[in-house]
Amino acid sequence: MIFELYKKRDLSANFSDTTAFFKTFGKHYFKNYLVINGIFLMILVVLIYFFSKVYMEVIFSGISNPQNNSNFIMDYFNNNMILIAGGFVLAFLLIVILSMLSVSFPVIYMKLVEKTNGNAFSTQEIINGLKSNIGKMIVFFLGSLFIITPLAIVVFVLLFLLCFILIGIPLIIIVGSAFLSWITLSYYEYSLKDVGYFTALANGFRLLKQKFWTTVGTTFLMMMLVQIIQGFITMIPYAISMIWMFT
Repeated sequence: MIFELYKKRDLSANFSDTTAFFKTFGKHYFKNYLVINGIFLMILVVLIYFFSKVYMEVIFSGISNPQNNSNFIMDYFNNNMILIAGGFVLAFLLIVILSMLSVSFPVIYMKLVEKTNGNAFSTQEIINGLKSNIGKMIVFFLGSLFIITPLAIVVFVLLFLLCFILIGIPLIIIVGSAFLSWITLSYYEYSLKDVGYFTALANGFRLLKQKFWTTVGTTFLMMMLVQIIQGFITMIPYAISMIWMFT
């Protein structure tokens, strides 16, 4: 086999094997990811540009007309309420769809890598795998929204309060990474195995406990990397809107 999928890994092995994986499959992986998610990403970028353009218009109009600043802002939003509200709803739906696809895509991709012993599979096969997984995507999303989210809110409010005595700051980082790891592992269990939602959560928690610090450390570092990439991408429409405002 080109790449060994299943083996015990420590933190350094996670990163070295991730690098090796993308060296081997990166072109095929990202090409298919963009083919499947590209339209949603483009629409989201357009919406970000739209919102940043509106924001910059409001800010600069307020600066140029300080006496009518509050009236202008209220009038602007009142006159464009439907458009702005519709944009927010569409952006929310796109973020939900992209989130589900982004989490499900690597699951289906790795499953096909294991099945074909390489990357000898087409985009259509990935799409078929995603289609067959739609029901589980929706169930897991709704379960997480109504069960995990309230729990997370309670936990992070308590951790935020602990920030006033400093201990909460590292705890937020650790618990946040652990929460994300738990949800991700649970979703993988739910997608790949014939288990129920709560069984998947229990299995995900058990897997997290087995190699807690390795899993949490890897998740945290990956989160930082993703945030840097996302920040760079989202800056593009902001930069375009700034250029548009000054030209």
